[in-house]
Amino acid sequence: MADLIGVLPGRKIRFLGGLAPHILQRVDDYIEAYLATPIHLNDLASLANMSEYHFHRMFRLVRGCPPHSWVTRRRVCRTRKYLRLEAPIADIAVHCGFSSQSHLTRVFRAQTGRTPAQFRKLAHDNSSGE
Repeated sequence: MADLIGVLPGRKIRFLGGLAPHILQRVDDYIEAYLATPIHLNDLASLANMSEYHFHRMFRLVRGCPPHSWVTRRRVCRTRKYLRLEAPIADIAVHCGFSSQSHLTRVFRAQTGRTPAQFRKLAHDNSSGE
């Protein structure tokens, strides 16, 4: 029972280990809204009303990765959606929060095993074959 905080009659029991769902939702909403801009740990920690250190630890418990990695994954996910369109890859990179097309390419390849151009070609080939 060492995991319990504030066990008093008539009060809810809270367990250590992560962020409350409403705080996590607030952080997720912020990340999605500001994905195209730099997102700093102190911005996310202030949303949760925590120190950066404590927020980082709690976020990692919930998501299984640090906040920066989560933001990068969300950026790659958004990039995959935009690559199905005909917009230039350099514009997509900026719109998804990457500093340049080469930054996007490096991160995208590390996460998907393909460059954005290869992913786009594969996505278009698959959609035209249906």
